[in-house]
Amino acid sequence: MTATAGAARARVAEPPAGPTWVELGSPGGYAALRTAEFEPDAVPPVDERTVNPGGFLRDATDPVTGITWRDGGWEIPLPGRPPVRLAASGQVTEADVGRLRRLRGLRVPWRRAHTGPLAAVRAVAGLAAAGVPLLSGPPPGWAARALGPELAARLTAATEEDLADDLRREEHSVLLRRTALARHGSAARRRSLAVRAGEPVPPAPTISVVLCTRRPALVPFALGQIARQRGAELEVVLALHGVAAAAPEVARAVAAFDRPLTIVTAEAATPFGAVLNQAVARAAGAYVAKWDDDDWYGPDHLADMMLAHAYSGAELAGAASEFFYLAQIDTTIRRRWSAETVADHVAGGTFVLPRSVLTALGGFRPLPRSVDIHLFQDLIRAGGAMYRTHGLGFMARRAARGAHTWQEPVGYFLARAARQWRGFRPSRLMECR
Repeated sequence: MTATAGAARARVAEPPAGPTWVELGSPGGYAALRTAEFEPDAVPPVDERTVNPGGFLRDATDPVTGITWRDGGWEIPLPGRPPVRLAASGQVTEADVGRLRRLRGLRVPWRRAHTGPLAAVRAVAGLAAAGVPLLSGPPPGWAARALGPELAARLTAATEEDLADDLRREEHSVLLRRTALARHGSAARRRSLAVRAGEPVPPAPTISVVLCTRRPALVPFALGQIARQRGAELEVVLALHGVAAAAPEVARAVAAFDRPLTIVTAEAATPFGAVLNQAVARAAGAYVAKWDDDDWYGPDHLADMMLAHAYSGAELAGAASEFFYLAQIDTTIRRRWSAETVADHVAGGTFVLPRSVLTALGGFRPLPRSVDIHLFQDLIRAGGAMYRTHGLGFMARRAARGAHTWQEPVGYFLARAARQWRGFRPSRLMECR
């Protein structure tokens, strides 16, 4: 083993973040407590490129355990394996997270909070950013202030019973990671500190949502789904494929839409891929998102795709087609797909990628169907990477055959269902009924 490799494996010893409990309990400790800053910007940030949801396990088999206090700091016992000893500084590493993935959940104690208050908060923020399902009672005041009110509230939002259910457990994980990365991630921290210092902050990149449709009756629904999006700057390029812009349903929906919108029209005989390229040519955003006209999207869909793009480093981020509403039989199914992983495909109506990357690939192939698969293949052949994040913010609709470019009967989906429910049953993260 080379010296460089050995150094890469070694954990660098860091001092505890902020005052330690020993210092606070010593003579003059009350003065140190009064001057200590307990706010999110005082907590060392999480490096989201190394500590993130990557590798999250939906079917974790180890039981919920609790963080214990031993020899002056926090330790996490693991069944049949050596415990995870958290660094005195509170820094959580990629290796720590990897060893914790098999746990159903982790209880956070506050009575004996690691080596010090900020070190404890740093550890909890790191675990939350990685999507480790955390359980906690109400954090003490100093911890709640340093975590931020949103993350402090998220910690108390689930029970051990919730974590016994795979779907509820993953929902809790997604809410934790979103909140932690938005407040304690390094990119968010740089922006926060710049704003506090009065320094100029670049605007968030704009996403051009490309919506191509042959069905004027679905334009109001589709634009309504886009209008729900929060935490993302967006514009819409509406590609009308054999549809007139003056169609009453289209005109009314466009007039009611309050975001920037550009209309592109194409003849019905134009191949689907060529229509998409015409739409992309009119896009002004730094990123392009592909959108389906009949599927449901959670209000954080675009924000989640951009977050996954940032922490994964992949050129393209998207979600799997996990949830389907089978309209013919009024049934919701969930298929089993791995998430938070490098992949070779995602759902065609979910992905986001830089417009510059799409242009460099030559755009979509001018084909009538399967344009997404060809784009994915072109990206991978060019040396690019794809990342598949969670699919809880997307619900595909399947009506009668002939209405979709993906032609499969209802039985195809039922045979591949890991779970199914009567009626329309989206994830809670969809925030819809």
